[in-house]
Amino acid sequence: MKIIYSEHCTWEKDYIISDIFENKMDVEFFNQDNILNLLGRNDLINNCIFCVNCGINFDIIKRVVEFLKPVSIFWLSDEYGHYPESTILSQYTKFVFRNYNHLTLYNYSKTSFHFPLGYVSGFLSGNESRNLLMNKMDNRQISCSFVGQLKSDRYEMCSIFNKMPNSYIKPVNNDWNITTLHVSPKDTFQIYYNSIFVLNGRGNMSLDCFRVYEAIVSGAIPVVVGTHQEFNNTFEYHGYSPTIIQAESWDKAYEICSALLYDTRALQDIQDKNVKWWTHQIDFIRNKVAELI
Repeated sequence: MKIIYSEHCTWEKDYIISDIFENKMDVEFFNQDNILNLLGRNDLINNCIFCVNCGINFDIIKRVVEFLKPVSIFWLSDEYGHYPESTILSQYTKFVFRNYNHLTLYNYSKTSFHFPLGYVSGFLSGNESRNLLMNKMDNRQISCSFVGQLKSDRYEMCSIFNKMPNSYIKPVNNDWNITTLHVSPKDTFQIYYNSIFVLNGRGNMSLDCFRVYEAIVSGAIPVVVGTHQEFNNTFEYHGYSPTIIQAESWDKAYEICSALLYDTRALQDIQDKNVKWWTHQIDFIRNKVAELI
């Protein structure tokens, strides 16, 4: 059994290969230039896990999936919800694991499972998230942090939380190339690992972004602003949501965080709950895959 992994899924590589599959499976990479070579690979039929995103023409993806009939498909990075046809991939495999929850746009099958975006490659230096020695809340020096682009509600978010003592707000411009980020994933981990709260302004389309889960695996508490309905649609995984500071305005979020800031017992309880939640999510995927192989 091999993992057949698209080179276009650069952000998720460590998370998928090192954490979910524990570096225990052979990995073969492909890209948009050589994907059609997989059509001649009889050795992979019913004998691979296929990881891909919409960076490759969907008709070609479908053609390859029809041929390979992988035991499982990881459909990644579908942030904008422009690929409702992707749901037909479930016809050619046993399980589909998907990022982003497009409940109002897609008609998901019963064998399609929502799983967290995870963290950017290099964030944990190739280590498994479950092996981290967590930094306890009473040992953290940064009250709240944010490293990322300013867009949508993030201007207001940064302006409000800049008032919090010992905050670390670092607006940067990204070109989405991991190797040229202004703050490396490894350095961003150190910031979040020493933060109590990590601010999560709206992404390009929704509340969901890598930063939410990077905060959780770092032991920090994510903070988001949105309606309860949007929050539940975005962050409920198999009836189980992480513990996130959720408010309907950044002013209210600031009030909640300020009230919690020196309550180390409550903060530690949230960290412990999120570690448990994250472990549950990784175990869920590993157990589902174990059923197949």
